[in-house]
Amino acid sequence: MEGEKRSEKTNYQEIIVQCLGWHDEFDQRWGKDSFHNRHHIEATMKAASTLVAKAMEGNDPLGILQDLKDWNDKNPDSEVNKDELPTVVSLAFALHDLGNIASGLKNGKITFLDKYQANGAEVRSQEIAEEVINKSILSSGQKQRWLPLIKHLIGQTTYQPQGQEPFGLFARVADQIGNGVLNIKRDEMVDGLLNEMVGENPDATFKPYFSYNFVYERFPQLVPDEATREKILGIWQKNLPPKKENLPSKEIKIRNWLENNS
Repeated sequence: MEGEKRSEKTNYQEIIVQCLGWHDEFDQRWGKDSFHNRHHIEATMKAASTLVAKAMEGNDPLGILQDLKDWNDKNPDSEVNKDELPTVVSLAFALHDLGNIASGLKNGKITFLDKYQANGAEVRSQEIAEEVINKSILSSGQKQRWLPLIKHLIGQTTYQPQGQEPFGLFARVADQIGNGVLNIKRDEMVDGLLNEMVGENPDATFKPYFSYNFVYERFPQLVPDEATREKILGIWQKNLPPKKENLPSKEIKIRNWLENNS
């Protein structure tokens, strides 16, 4: 049994290393500051994994264990047990943004996009995740049971998904707020996102105050209760980053902003 656990750990870690390597390879081709890169993936993995670990200890402000029960009740053929949840969550967040950099994966070979592309990224990420997991050396039982939840978690990272599906709030908090708090390249990430956006649409606009203070704007929308927000930050052992003041609140063209503030 101990050998099987070591093998499983090695297998899933190999998948994570592969995903991070693809992000690195794409950024080498891209040659600019970016947002959906290794640092974003690592930050969201850490945010999600820490929330899951604390939930296992009884500190569960987002109701992760209830979400697991609800998921298993609705999906008895792909039930994920409590001990497997940390691994499944880590895999989901390792895989969740591959659709931003790639059009697909076939026979283990990834087809990179020529630029970052947000449109349709979650669906592409789910398709790539399915290919990666099915081609991995995880057991057939793990593939069959884990993949539906991995794809579900990826889908729940969308900015404004409809409804409150199991793990929806957890996935968005880890992806959007966890990244803003734990990303080691936090100072560069907004400009990286702007590079991605203007690369996809040269006429794209944004609101500087909102974008540079995103966690302050978005966190209360996701989690209205201040005490719950404080519990989440306590689990991460972090405070919100310093707020950036004196920035325009109106929509402006990204390319103009980058030209004037580079």
